[in-house]
Amino acid sequence: MTWYRIGSEQFVSAAFIEPFEPREPDSYRSGHWVDVDLTEHYAVAYEGETPVYAAILLTGRAGWDTPEGEFEIFRRVESETMDAGTIGIPEDAPNYYYLEDVPYVQYFAEGGFAIHGNDWSPLEAFGDTGSHGCINMQVSDAAFFWEFLHYGDQLVVAY
Repeated sequence: MTWYRIGSEQFVSAAFIEPFEPREPDSYRSGHWVDVDLTEHYAVAYEGETPVYAAILLTGRAGWDTPEGEFEIFRRVESETMDAGTIGIPEDAPNYYYLEDVPYVQYFAEGGFAIHGNDWSPLEAFGDTGSHGCINMQVSDAAFFWEFLHYGDQLVVAY
């Protein structure tokens, strides 16, 4: 029997593993672009019609939904300080956050919405909602998307 390592001292039988099959996009774009599935919480990087990389995500929770639509990367910051004040949450509010050195931040929608790395949430949080609207990725995945995407590249974000 084949076993896969899924963590330190953690294994799962190959009998429980199925190949990942991303949804078929409504349409394809030319060049580098990303399809973000808010239902299943994953992003697929495409070169034209060819999928080249997939990442599991942490997306916006209820009341802080990740915006749907077609977007372009318009700002990139390799290491960013993010705080809730920029999206209207006061410092004394329970949802306030202040995060230094957020890696690989790529803004795609006005209001502070970005794809970025997340090293503060536990691994098991990914594949669900939990952010304030950003598309959070594990840092290694965010590094891939940082190298893959450039200004003007498209993101299609949908349920």
